[in-house]
Amino acid sequence: MDDRLICRRTFVVELEEGLHMRPLSQLASRVRQFRSEVRISKGANIADARSVIDLLTLDAGCGEEVTVEVSGPDAEDAMQSLSRLFESNFTESPEAGGQDIAAG
Repeated sequence: MDDRLICRRTFVVELEEGLHMRPLSQLASRVRQFRSEVRISKGANIADARSVIDLLTLDAGCGEEVTVEVSGPDAEDAMQSLSRLFESNFTESPEAGGQDIAAG
């Protein structure tokens, strides 16, 4: 039995230009701060959130929904951090993400 925690949440892309290179770079950088696996999907397309190139293939435009799925030992912390990034419309400072890393 897999005892890894799985968190899932859907977000609406609110950036006028959609998820382009800058916010996707922020997203991938934030994801790399955690040990958990993070996948983002739009429709049937699924991307590894550690890879900006993979994320670009989602082609997520303004008003479209993306689903974030996190699984692993620090899934809750990772989801909280990614939620703040989406909710701030990618204006949250990079330092804010580092505060979520669980000690250990």
